[in-house]
Amino acid sequence: MATSEIDDAIRSSFPVLAAPCDGTADEPLTYGIRFIVARNGLMRELTTPWLNVVRRVAAMQLNDSGTAHSTPYGELQESVRMTCNDPPVSVWSEFMAHARDQYPNEAAGLVLWNPVSRTWRLALRQATFVSPSRIDYVEPTQDDDEIAVIDVHSHGRHQAGFSWRDDRDDEGGIKIAVVFGRVDTDRPEVAARLICLDHIVALRMTASGG
Repeated sequence: MATSEIDDAIRSSFPVLAAPCDGTADEPLTYGIRFIVARNGLMRELTTPWLNVVRRVAAMQLNDSGTAHSTPYGELQESVRMTCNDPPVSVWSEFMAHARDQYPNEAAGLVLWNPVSRTWRLALRQATFVSPSRIDYVEPTQDDDEIAVIDVHSHGRHQAGFSWRDDRDDEGGIKIAVVFGRVDTDRPEVAARLICLDHIVALRMTASGG
């Protein structure tokens, strides 16, 4: 492939635009990544059927006088916006029942979202190896119109939280990660976070599971 064709493919896959003076960029027309040059830095915007994240990936450098270089474009704010509806509490109840059935071993699943019907379902992962501190599994089958949004697993009797193995598995992903801990108690623990490539946002789940 010629250099010009590579350049065209990169520009098509990762377009670059300037932030309007009022700081409100037009909604992207396609899913994927685009970069926006703003007064306050270079922004990366990621758009999927269920998520839109604007994050600054490069700040303006300081010049010799200690003030920041600037551009003539608008200032753009970082943002995280989920465009999917909340999963029903029945999804979490179903997973908790499975986690308690597998106790003291770990359990794992995917929560799938259908953007057309805006419905959710839990797809359990079939374990190939399982213990109280680890689970290896086969990914479940999902329909063509379903999107894996939430990666959920349990920690058995241990507290909810993200281990070094969880950090490694989540690296570079685009998903919500949820861990249930102390599933043998009347009040199990839960930890949740949004993974967006190299960006992690701590989440707090409501009593309804949202």
